[in-house]
Parts: sequence; C-alpha cells; structure tokens
Amino acid sequence: GFVLVDLPDAERSVGPVRLGSKLIVANAPNYARELTYGFALLEQQHGGMTIGLKADPADRADTVAAVADELSVDLEAGRLVPDPGLRMTRGDLGALGAHDPRLPLRFAKNTGGTVETELTALGAAVVADRAVGLEAKRVAIEGLSELGAAIAVEVERRGGSVTRFSTSKGVANGSFAADELKSVLREHGADASTMFGDVAQPWSIWNGADVDVLFCGSKSGVLTHAGAATVRPAAAISTMLSKNSRRTNVSRPEVGSSRTSSSG
Repeated sequence: GFVLVDLPDAERSVGPVRLGSKLIVANAPNYARELTYGFALLEQQHGGMTIGLKADPADRADTVAAVADELSVDLEAGRLVPDPGLRMTRGDLGALGAHDPRLPLRFAKNTGGTVETELTALGAAVVADRAVGLEAKRVAIEGLSELGAAIAVEVERRGGSVTRFSTSKGVANGSFAADELKSVLREHGADASTMFGDVAQPWSIWNGADVDVLFCGSKSGVLTHAGAATVRPAAAISTMLSKNSRRTNVSRPEVGSSRTSSSG
C-alpha cells in the first residue's frame, strides 16, 4: 500500500482510505490536493492526504490493523486523520480512526440524516443561492445519496427544483420532489435512477445544458479543473464531505464556472 501526504509539514492531514488490490498510486495526488485546496479556502493550515490499502476486501481487517500499527505515532498525535473512501466504511477504519480529533457530534442522527450531512447540504445550498440564486432554478444532483436528498430539501426551501439526478446506474430526468427522492433512494438505492422511465448514461449528468446548477461530489476527484471546462450547467457546486473544521466540521462547498475551474 501507500500513504501520500500533500503537505508534509502540515500539523494535520485529512483524507480518504481507499481499498483495492489494483489501486494506482498515480491517481492519489488529486485526492490529497483537492482537500488541501479545501483547507486553503477556509484559511486552515492543514493538508490533504490519502492512504491506499492494496489488498482484497477479504483481507480488509488485517490490512487496516497492520497499517494502523505502522502509522500509530502520527495517528495518535492527530497528524494523520483518515476518512473512509473507496470500499471502506467508517466502521472499517478500525484503529485507523480510533484517534480522530474531530467532534463526534457530526455523526448524530437528525431528521434529514446525520448532523454532518445536514450541515453539508445547507452549506452547499447557501453557496449556490448566493452565487446564482436558487429561486426558479433547475438543479441536477450528481450521485444521489443521503446527502443529495438533503440538498434537494434545501433547494426546495429556496424555490428551486431538482430536474435531474444520477446514480451509478444512470441519469433520471423529470421533476423530483425532495420527499420523493428520499423515498426512492431508501427503497431502491443505486437503482433509484431506473424508476422513472428512460435512463440516460451516468456521464450525461455533466451535459445538462437545460440545468442551471449542478451539485456534485459523489467521490473525491469526480470533477477536476480539467473536467470543469466541459460542464454545461452555469454553476457547479462541490458537495464533498471534507471534514476539515476542528470546531464544527461543516462542509466546504465551492462554486466554479464551467468556463473557468471547479475543484471537487
């Protein structure tokens, strides 16, 4: 496996733990650098990092334990703060997450999901509203999840409507109420996009000329500065759960023009 730290001198580095026997090291810098940019936006002297566990899922627990033992000094000091990434849940982190210095309140359940999810949705919606206004705007959500459903609630509260969303199975087009998205996500998961007639290819979420705002961030690196130039909506809002505030752990939603740049 490997550990990639973007800023070696940072007092804290945060980032995803990814699991897979075929992980490619060359893909890792983008994951770490994206989080570094997020900290910079918040004027925090922290950096991004990522841990790659090159192992099969069957060996997950033993691999995590071995890596946690090797990195114990930095983990216990709070210099490395891992989050779950590819093929990992928070429970899978085990000893890697045992010394997380951030507030556990972020995992408390609320009506719309965890506190972290609701704050991330609120932050993303407020940024979109201030940047371009959400009143009467047509919104797309890339990678529908609990967070995406929470964003739909905040969009509705500000007078917008969700007209497109994607999952790994495809893209659904129409007009979707927040309660409807919550229900179909709960019942069908990734198949939610197949419940509304014709399903477009997942990549078509980026080509929404008839969409005003795109919320994206289903995974780290889903939209880079290079890809931003091809995005058709007027504004792209990153919804990555970046876990980078020591006090409230709120999100770092960012706005980028499809003609300039956007990290995500």
